Amino acid sequence: MYGRLYWTSNFGQDWRDITPPLNPPGTTIADVFFLDTSNGWALLRTSHSAVGNVVFGDYGFDLAYTDDAGASWSVMPVQLPGLPKWEDLSGSGTLDFVDPSHGWLDLSLTSGAAFNSGVQYATADGGNSWEPLSVPVGFGWIRFISAGVGWAAGGPVTSNLAVTQDGGK
Repeated sequence: MYGRLYWTSNFGQDWRDITPPLNPPGTTIADVFFLDTSNGWALLRTSHSAVGNVVFGDYGFDLAYTDDAGASWSVMPVQLPGLPKWEDLSGSGTLDFVDPSHGWLDLSLTSGAAFNSGVQYATADGGNSWEPLSVPVGFGWIRFISAGVGWAAGGPVTSNLAVTQDGGK
């Protein structure tokens, strides 16, 4: 079924629905990241402006976390300092974690087809609070290999690469 999250532990022979709570109606999964077989996060997108199944922008985000392979989920609103107006968000985002505490969030902004623009945040407490990163304007797509070392790709036609060794500060 589309829009659900499934888990297998026997190489695809059997699948179990581990979808986090999608409340209120119209909430969808924007991204999922599992650090290992137990710890995972789901970025949940809620459109505040929808008619039927058509979304017109004005997005909010929640973060769901599991430490038991999706058997149960904790869901909290994503509170972001310095966030642009919700109508400037495209509704997509990505998550990246290197341990249960340290993670990064990239929310895409509405922009042209040849330019990926986003706002990036870091957490040191598993997603309870977020701090803005100083990623160069026009960059998105972030990936970290430790709490300090990471990369951001983007710029015109996504052809540039930026590196950080201080967690994006």
